Amino acid sequence: MNNQASNYKIVFCESSNISRGVETIVKNVNQLCSNGWKTQGGISTMRTGPDSYKFFQAMIKD
Repeated sequence: MNNQASNYKIVFCESSNISRGVETIVKNVNQLCSNGWKTQGGISTMRTGPDSYKFFQAMIKD
């Protein structure tokens, strides 16, 4: 039986600077891609305050 939960994850980061946040999420996603993970959809960004941003990326592994 295949454990679906181990084949899906959300990459997440939070930053007070949008440029640093983008840099961090891209670095984390690229690291997982080099280990066989694939992106599922695009990066989602949420502004949670005047200087607070959250970034999310769904990842899957076959």
